[in-house]
Amino acid sequence: MRSLLHVLLFCPLILVAQEDWRVVVEPINWELPGLHTYSIGQVGNHWLIVGGRRDGIHGVTPPQSYTPWDRNMSFFVLNTENGQVLEAPIPEVWPVELREHLSAASHQFAQRNNKLYITGGYGFRTLSGNKNTFPTLSVVDLPSTIDALLTGSELPQPKYINDEAMAVTGGRMLLLDNKFYLVGGHRFSGGYNATNQPTFQQTYHTRAVRFDVTLTPDTISVDELEVVFEDAAHLRRRDYNLVPQIFADGSKGMTVFSGVFKPLIDRPFLYPVDITPTEMTPHQDVEQLLSHYHSAVVPMFDASSNTMHNLFLGGMAEYYMANDVLVHDTLVPFVNSISVMTRSNTGTLTEWSIKDTLPALIGTGAEWIPSPGLPMLDGGYIVQFDQLNLSNEQEVELGYIVGGIKSAYGNPWSNNDIGSTEASSVYRVKLKKIMESGLNIIPKRSNGLNSVSVFPNPVRHGAVVLSVDALVADSMMWKISDQSGRVLLQGETEVVVGKNTTTLKVDALQVGTYLISVQLRGQEPQGVWLFNGE
Repeated sequence: MRSLLHVLLFCPLILVAQEDWRVVVEPINWELPGLHTYSIGQVGNHWLIVGGRRDGIHGVTPPQSYTPWDRNMSFFVLNTENGQVLEAPIPEVWPVELREHLSAASHQFAQRNNKLYITGGYGFRTLSGNKNTFPTLSVVDLPSTIDALLTGSELPQPKYINDEAMAVTGGRMLLLDNKFYLVGGHRFSGGYNATNQPTFQQTYHTRAVRFDVTLTPDTISVDELEVVFEDAAHLRRRDYNLVPQIFADGSKGMTVFSGVFKPLIDRPFLYPVDITPTEMTPHQDVEQLLSHYHSAVVPMFDASSNTMHNLFLGGMAEYYMANDVLVHDTLVPFVNSISVMTRSNTGTLTEWSIKDTLPALIGTGAEWIPSPGLPMLDGGYIVQFDQLNLSNEQEVELGYIVGGIKSAYGNPWSNNDIGSTEASSVYRVKLKKIMESGLNIIPKRSNGLNSVSVFPNPVRHGAVVLSVDALVADSMMWKISDQSGRVLLQGETEVVVGKNTTTLKVDALQVGTYLISVQLRGQEPQGVWLFNGE
């Protein structure tokens, strides 16, 4: 029985429910192979993809972690008008160090005009067979490269330069005021393993670096390089989402959302960090619960209300929704959640959940690419939400979830079950307005409980002990429901301040997974999963 021994705790629902939104996500039958953690650029209806991986999640220990045969050694072009996909291998006549860099995974990339700027990435050294983070910046000319694939002609070699400041992987890069910001990530060399055996060296890139790139017909140079912010407490993050923002005062910047790992425990960061050209502001009083790893994100600004919405699509998270209750899983599983972090016109950040979910456990290591013609701000990075002309029951196409990892279940990592994951392809994303109701804010409330647990779990002998640590003396309702939300057993008991135990008879339950929820009067529910074994 897979991963049945760990307990998933439920926490109070402290979210904003957006009742007038629906998000529709559906697969597209295009022949793009599954890819994740790649770099991508867009010109009109064409995408150009380079680098990344063709497998699912990497293995826990060498040599299964980052196998060389699963790296992407090709350029791909996809035409969104007809779904045509063309592939061309990275030419072997190009310099080895350029080929190694372009075929790496987890680059940082940003598009400026019609050029794709790519830094770093983690991959293979051809001669030594070692794995490294590459100190390389390359610039791909998108129109000429796309045209070469469409016509079958020779690929134009990207300009590139080696610079130790570019040796980052798992960070993110954005344009702001026409300058590049390289934020977070780490430098990783050697073979990954999950048990911290001495097979690798790792240094976190705890800074935000600003720079420019100058191109001439024959040269490339990194200019005006400066460390804008250095902060080992708040920027020690990788595999996070860096999302362009328009703040309440009208200024532009970016926000670091979540990322991994905290210094003393393998858990994600929950609070965001705002970055502008002159300030870095951590919001340690804010918690983002439903998205904690690099995934597809849609930034949308509503000028009519001066509100910034950040729509997160799947990925991995320490929390997720089940039967309208927030589940806490410390293994940080793959999730099918759709959630939003909204910045109000006063600057307040609030998270809310959309009841729609993704059609599978997808989104990790994916990118969102806007549909051609979508109204955009800030150089094409932010959707003009108030220009979408949403009306009742009408769908607006926002774009696509491109690639990423697809998992058969939430926690394959804990079982080293890499075979249950695979690289994903393309999904279409639509936004739908179903009523004129505005925001429905659910206020923060204490649920009156410090903790909830059950023992034994899994249960095999017809009874479990429900244990709660109560902050108040009160009447407590308990319910056992199946995964569809159907209540099978329920009851009521009195609790006192402190530890309380209640024995629940579950011999009538079939083998399976059940939800035990507990709730004090007038409070939010909290609970655990119960695994009923044979």
